[in-house]
Amino acid sequence: MRRSGSIPMVMALLLGGLGSSGAQVRSPEPAVPDSIGWCTEFTSTPTVATFAIGSVAAALMAINEDSGPLRKSLDDPFIERPLKLGNAYGSGWGVGGLGLVTLAYGHATGDNDAVELGEDLATSFVATSALVAVLKRSIGRTRPNGGKYAMPSGHTAGAFSSVPVMWYHAGWKTGLAFGSLSVLTGLARIEDNKHYLSDVVAGATLGLVVGRLTVARRHESCWRVQASSGGVALVRGF
Repeated sequence: MRRSGSIPMVMALLLGGLGSSGAQVRSPEPAVPDSIGWCTEFTSTPTVATFAIGSVAAALMAINEDSGPLRKSLDDPFIERPLKLGNAYGSGWGVGGLGLVTLAYGHATGDNDAVELGEDLATSFVATSALVAVLKRSIGRTRPNGGKYAMPSGHTAGAFSSVPVMWYHAGWKTGLAFGSLSVLTGLARIEDNKHYLSDVVAGATLGLVVGRLTVARRHESCWRVQASSGGVALVRGF
């Protein structure tokens, strides 16, 4: 992915291309691509594979699933503190707070890299949370504790939405560290009897995909359809 200096709106990913900067070129200069989409990352092999494998795995797990044995194996004082940390990180105060603090720090110090990181973290988290809300009500699965809206796990989705962002901005080692923290989030939700394993897998899949698209939306050159005074134009940029 190549870097770009453009700044997307927080909900640009969901709205499919509202942007502010970047040159706008009418078709056919340059030539119109065969496939018009958000960005090349949307159809990249890693993104498609992550979505396909995660979705199929979650669907298969959801058939006659019992969270009891896994939950009991996690009920251990030795891992209680790490699971609490994961649970806290997956909340809005954790992931969302990290993005806002990073963004504020970047603006206060004039650190443009921190500003971009904070914006990407916040964008990914908000977009993921919005999709989670829609999917929870559409699927309507009952939680193992009898509550509503089990799938996908919102905490897990929010936590994993930060992994691709941190990977891109801070390197693979930092990305893996946040991935490990996100795994703790998912396990904590199972240990709390709030979710099945399939809910966690579905949440992790959603978060990873949205995180990848968030980074791509900012740092790749994308095609989009935009209304203009002369009708509808195909433009490239952000």
